Amino acid sequence: MKIVICTLNKAKNNAVKNVIDHIWTGIDYVSISSESGVSDQPLSDNEGIQGAINRAKFGLESVTDAEYSIGLEGTVDETEYGMFLNGWAAVMHKSGEVGLGCSGKVELPYYIAEELKQGKELGPLIQEMMNDDSIRNTIGTNGVLTKGLYGRTKEFQDAVSCALSRFLRPDLYKKIIK
Repeated sequence: MKIVICTLNKAKNNAVKNVIDHIWTGIDYVSISSESGVSDQPLSDNEGIQGAINRAKFGLESVTDAEYSIGLEGTVDETEYGMFLNGWAAVMHKSGEVGLGCSGKVELPYYIAEELKQGKELGPLIQEMMNDDSIRNTIGTNGVLTKGLYGRTKEFQDAVSCALSRFLRPDLYKKIIK
């Protein structure tokens, strides 16, 4: 089975492979660069979901013999309690069926949230603050904030695991309650 991972980011690719390798064998992974069709820094869960879906759709259009395509999108979402960082995954089957899932959410420090509201993108901002250009491909912002307790790979493993539910238990998703 061929699965398209719609990013070249190392941490996100590792996340997808860690999850998929637990449920299926003999997978042929293809990693591609993709555009989200949303802001470089999505500022809501809805925008993050749309970006993940757009990436997954692009993957199936680009790799036409793939069974599944997985789009991943990091986003922040502001609530009355603060701004939170999380990742979204869209798993799209070649039939067009989509499963969605998100990671846990990590609260952003106020001053970082303010920078994002002014139009800055989180990844470059954190890399500049930490003077480390590898953060996006390794522990990610949530890894920095949690001192490695909840890194970027784990973040997207959680999102992909949740997004796969409709494909792992189709009997429950197609059931009609009477």
